Amino acid sequence: NFKTDAPYPFSFRPDRHVAPPDFFRVLRDWYGGTPYDMTQGPAAGPYGSPNRYAAGVGELQVKGNWERPIDLFRSTYTFVVQASAAAPAPLRAVLWFGPHAAHGTCYVPIPSGSLAVPEPYRAARQGTLDRGSAFWAFRYVENIANLKFSYMIKGVQDSQTAWEARGRQAVQQWHTISDPEQLTAAVRGHAAHVLAAWWQLADLLMVTYADGYITSPHGGNDASQATGYPAWWLKDVGYPQGPPPPAPGVADGQSS
Repeated sequence: NFKTDAPYPFSFRPDRHVAPPDFFRVLRDWYGGTPYDMTQGPAAGPYGSPNRYAAGVGELQVKGNWERPIDLFRSTYTFVVQASAAAPAPLRAVLWFGPHAAHGTCYVPIPSGSLAVPEPYRAARQGTLDRGSAFWAFRYVENIANLKFSYMIKGVQDSQTAWEARGRQAVQQWHTISDPEQLTAAVRGHAAHVLAAWWQLADLLMVTYADGYITSPHGGNDASQATGYPAWWLKDVGYPQGPPPPAPGVADGQSS
């Protein structure tokens, strides 16, 4: 009984030093590389999406359940808190905050010494698309990437790696800032750069993967490559059998 038996310890000492990126990877986990990998199999679709959407009319007719990843597509936010007694007082606690789903977000550092949370990280309404909202930037990218997940997630992960590394560099640079107003401005500036980068990423994903192609610019010409579908999926949906034959009477121009 997980509620009363407490089978897991409250805490334990890791085998090696752990840092924020280690926790980011946990929050982004969909059990990849295990028998429970949610990007594999028919339920993931032809492009390996780990998302399983909430129950609707179909689930009322077919009883069952989906596996639930740690990295849940409908998350409002996830975060990691980094504490360091050796850091200057304004940076002894740093909140790495990621609006929306972990696999589409970028974790941005907000130290406890900042006088305010950057405005884009305070605005989030599901019913109104707001390009000034970090929640919407990450939500937009995640939903676009889900259209062709196995292709697009690589670009998202590259951006996450690059910008989260910049975030760690920024934290180190902020160690030299003693003025709270200056620190707050620096935090705000980094957050603004991430926000702009994610809207640019959304546009790049759309241009690159629109209409089922991979398009890349080559000088004055754009080259598009068709990607089609994976072989296993084509077999599962009956592709080798081709389209069904015409209904009786259609082939000879008759109709009922």
